[in-house]
Amino acid sequence: MSALENKLESMMDFLKQSTQAKDVMELAKTEPVAQPVAEQRVVEPFKMEVLIEIPIYDGELDPEKLNGWIKQLEVYFSTKPYTDQQRISFARLRLGNHAVTWWESFNSGLEAKGMAPIQTWQEFTATIKNQFYSLGYEEELKGKWQFLRQKKGQTV
Repeated sequence: MSALENKLESMMDFLKQSTQAKDVMELAKTEPVAQPVAEQRVVEPFKMEVLIEIPIYDGELDPEKLNGWIKQLEVYFSTKPYTDQQRISFARLRLGNHAVTWWESFNSGLEAKGMAPIQTWQEFTATIKNQFYSLGYEEELKGKWQFLRQKKGQTV
């Protein structure tokens, strides 16, 4: 092959590539542009199923135990949008011994008086604390808080 033939062949290849590029450009004007593969992929949200064991509150007159039990329930409830009635029903399932006896008696008393049952989670927690906190517990906590002082060497 002579130099002239080589030159002619390379020019023909160039023209073919130019024609193909022009065809692609024309097609791009009429056809919707395909998205890159990364943009086509649907990303599923992160989801994790965890079993949380909520202990049974038995009605022990231990405010710290009751507070811990309520806190565990609230952490559990923060995982999904539960209604107040669902929260109260679930908490009822986690009452045992003296606590469940008290709850049934309390609700029967409301019903006998023609009063509405507890409707909100805040009402439920306030009622159960009122029943199972030891006398003067909240006042004791307030007193400790009032006299709480930062000691030398402690940081905030």
